[in-house]
Amino acid sequence: MKTFLETIASAYGSRYSDLSQFCFVFPGRRSGSFFCKYLGSSAAVKPMLAPQTVTITDVMDSLSGRIANNRIDLLFLLFNCYAEILGGEAREKLNFDDFRPWGETVLSDFNDVDTHLADPDELFKNLADLNEISTDFLTEEQREVMEQYFGIEAPAEKAGQFWRNFNSAKSGEGGVKGVKGKFLYLWQTLAPLYRKFNERLAAEGLSYPGSAARLALRNVEERGRDALSPLKMVFVGFNVLSAVEWKLFSLLKKMTTVIDGREEPYADFVWDLTGIVMRDDFNSASRFVRRGIKHFPKPEWLSLDDCETSGIPEEVTVISTPSNAIQAKVAGAEIGKLHKKLSDSQFDDARVAVVLPDENLLMPMVYSLPEEIRSVNLTMGLPLRHTPVVSFVSLLRHLQSRAQTSAIGEQFFHRDVDALLAHPFTHLLLGQEKLMRIKGHVQKDRRRFVYASLLNSNEVSAKIFRRLDHNSTCDEVIDYIDSLLADVAAASVTSAAGDGTAHGKSLSLDNLTAVHIDCYRRALERLRYACRQRGVNPQMKSVFALADRLIAGEKVLFEGEPLRGLQIMGLLETRSIDFDHIIIPSMNERIFPRRMRSRTFIPASLRTAFGLPTPQSQESIFAYYFYRLISRARSVTLLYDARTVGSSAGDPSRFILQLKHLYAKEGINIVQSHFNLAQPARPQEIVIEKDERIMGILREFTEPINDFGYPIDRTKKSRTFSASSLQKYFGCPLQFYFTYLPGVKIEEPPTEFLSAIDFGNVVHDAMMCLYLDKEDRNRWLGCGKELSAEFFEKLLNGESAAISDQVRRSINEKYLNRKDHLDAPLTGEPAIQHSIITPIVRDIVEMDSKLDHLRILDCEEKNYLSFKVDDELTVNFNFIIDRIDCVTEEGQNVYRIVDYKTGSVNLEAAAVDEIFNCDDKTKYFFQLMLYCLLAHKSKKMEHIKEFKPLIYNVLGRQMNSPKFGAARGKKEVTVDHFKYENEAGNCDLLDDFEAVLKLRLKELFDPSKPLTQTTDPAQCKYCKFRAICRR
Repeated sequence: MKTFLETIASAYGSRYSDLSQFCFVFPGRRSGSFFCKYLGSSAAVKPMLAPQTVTITDVMDSLSGRIANNRIDLLFLLFNCYAEILGGEAREKLNFDDFRPWGETVLSDFNDVDTHLADPDELFKNLADLNEISTDFLTEEQREVMEQYFGIEAPAEKAGQFWRNFNSAKSGEGGVKGVKGKFLYLWQTLAPLYRKFNERLAAEGLSYPGSAARLALRNVEERGRDALSPLKMVFVGFNVLSAVEWKLFSLLKKMTTVIDGREEPYADFVWDLTGIVMRDDFNSASRFVRRGIKHFPKPEWLSLDDCETSGIPEEVTVISTPSNAIQAKVAGAEIGKLHKKLSDSQFDDARVAVVLPDENLLMPMVYSLPEEIRSVNLTMGLPLRHTPVVSFVSLLRHLQSRAQTSAIGEQFFHRDVDALLAHPFTHLLLGQEKLMRIKGHVQKDRRRFVYASLLNSNEVSAKIFRRLDHNSTCDEVIDYIDSLLADVAAASVTSAAGDGTAHGKSLSLDNLTAVHIDCYRRALERLRYACRQRGVNPQMKSVFALADRLIAGEKVLFEGEPLRGLQIMGLLETRSIDFDHIIIPSMNERIFPRRMRSRTFIPASLRTAFGLPTPQSQESIFAYYFYRLISRARSVTLLYDARTVGSSAGDPSRFILQLKHLYAKEGINIVQSHFNLAQPARPQEIVIEKDERIMGILREFTEPINDFGYPIDRTKKSRTFSASSLQKYFGCPLQFYFTYLPGVKIEEPPTEFLSAIDFGNVVHDAMMCLYLDKEDRNRWLGCGKELSAEFFEKLLNGESAAISDQVRRSINEKYLNRKDHLDAPLTGEPAIQHSIITPIVRDIVEMDSKLDHLRILDCEEKNYLSFKVDDELTVNFNFIIDRIDCVTEEGQNVYRIVDYKTGSVNLEAAAVDEIFNCDDKTKYFFQLMLYCLLAHKSKKMEHIKEFKPLIYNVLGRQMNSPKFGAARGKKEVTVDHFKYENEAGNCDLLDDFEAVLKLRLKELFDPSKPLTQTTDPAQCKYCKFRAICRR
């Protein structure tokens, strides 16, 4: 069976000896290329000059006598026309940023009005009175535009409620009259705006698609056959016709021409209607084609029997995939099967096509092609919005749109900074070394907004992180984007040449990305030129929006041989073209057919009344494209994403269901492609033997240190244990190994809000600063500082702002890192946190005020200690105790170690060994016991015989003491002076704790005892290394 275009080429080549003055008009340019291929290869065609092959758009542009203008310039020109209509003071207040969303919608409506020959005066004149209609006539798109234009939410309710909301929202600005008048005036200006806009276009010899079509029709109406230069025109493979096309076809149908001495119709119309589905009266696929055939029948002499088919493809395979990206992989595998099945000549003859309804799959599809496929033609260009260039500019837009300027300086939202630093272009500009340094600063700073001074480490980073004012001119914004893209291109050339000195280890761009950058920069210059030519100066927001919406819509075309090899095409490019083997991914409902949502001001009722297109007609158009495409194929493979995630229900397209239940009940093969989700074998337990390298690192914990933590022998390296490091070791030796021995660092993403750690740091700092003067903080005070009743009375005085002020200062320092601006006012989330923390701190102060003779001995001091395990082993410790104080209880001085905890607190253990489990119940118990032991060993505290360990439960507003021994069946004992009873008699808990600690430390330094995984799954719950252990 021949293809549709092959049959037409053979028929016209046989009937006419000379086609050089013929004009064949196709729905798409690709159809003309295939037609010429078949015409040249047909045995029935004698050698001749090729005919002209054009699209219907080419015909309209040629007949209009105008130059097609680009959308950016059209929008600027429309803005100027609207400003002229407003005039006076309103014109001065109008700015392009408010006009842009409205103007884009108006352009689309004007295009529809012209394309479908609607009377603009009749259509627009009644729109101003639509508020009287009882039903809600605003679509979602209209509401969005109205909200941007007026700055008021338009409710999805009846019109009366709509105006009442306008009244309440603007009661202070003229009430209903002012706003309603402004709203109605917007509609009333559409007709005069349409006329003025077209007058300006005519004066400059420009057009948009709709106006070009209307002018082309007028030209043919006025001049008739003289307006048309070809000897004969042939319209091939059309489906739905606009009103202009219908009327043009009607005019051409009446014309005649003389060829080879015989008179015949000037225009032929050839329609492609074949297959069982297309001939089904109940299927909407042939709705428009049947109408066209009835009014514009094909020539009587032309027979399409050679390309007629009455069935469905021999092989129809439907494959469901578990993800969107997997569709490309499965499609690539199917192509590989076809390549092995077909001969090289069949495959190279453009008989196999991959049709992509979703252009997002283009690059995944290209990368999924089998290596043996050498000849590939990408007929669909790659949209710039899918390239790294647009993603980079989009990140710049987000960075600038949320940037702020405070009293301290410029600052950027941390998520925007992180995303931009992760982009390969930023990597290329800064180099790996500088990039990692900046990321380290950002992570260390851990702020919601990052100051530009922290980011601007050199000239390049200062160029990137330079805040643009929201009132920046078009030239300033374009210069900012263009200069960065130019630097990216230059840095790539430098890197590719091997000169990495400027940027350190870096990346280089491939040729394709370099083309994308060049294309985008040229588009930016066109935008700049249009702004200057039209005298429009959009602000930053609109420049970025135009770049995103208009420039990013441009496509980068691929070079290739269009008539050979595997064809990767968009759906519209397949019109009138047939293939033997077709693979179509993205056969999901709402993707194919795609849900069409056009932005328009014209309600559906008026669109229907005036013959403008509606979304309901889109299904018929897509149905025709699909069934015509597969009608002559031998095999068809349809793939869809079967996942149910987010807004996607995993539904197959309605066309798959129609084939399955109506047209191919017996001939369809259903395949489910799936991942092998079999339970993996239990991972092998990880055991780390203590080789010489590990023992060498452990020995650093034994290197003698002084009171400041430095090694006594400065030629050697020393380390110190802390409470948290030993908690990790006793909880899971493997976690201790990953954290401290090879030094594996897991990057902590910055939190948008105050984290639990930040919350604790603020409380700790506020308490220390309230109780101690600056010179007394973070050091041992000997006899201590006594806090008198007068001190607490002054602090808790209702009129005093001391606590509130200190919490603000602590938030600025510990959370916002404003070390040089501690008294800066708080706004937003930090202000909310201030209101939460202040009463908590006040409660702590109130509880402390009830203590008798409270003396603060130490707060937040970092101490170092050499702890003797035995005669052969001494290890180093560092510890920071939140607070060491002394109070009077029953006439005796009681020295207390107080640890503030802002989370849940458990302090229970049944035996000494259980304390070393370091799980959720005992880890704070272990920490308190270790602090008491180390404080007791400290020289400056050796005069203190015993300490009372306490946890201050900040959120619970209470003191908690460790509880010990309940599981032995005896009465639970609160740990106070570390004395308890067991079978052996009176015991000292601190002595027992020290003995077990020494035993465990010996095990750690024993080379024969490997580091193993924990046997307690609860320890793995929040472990950062779970992925390594696969637990």
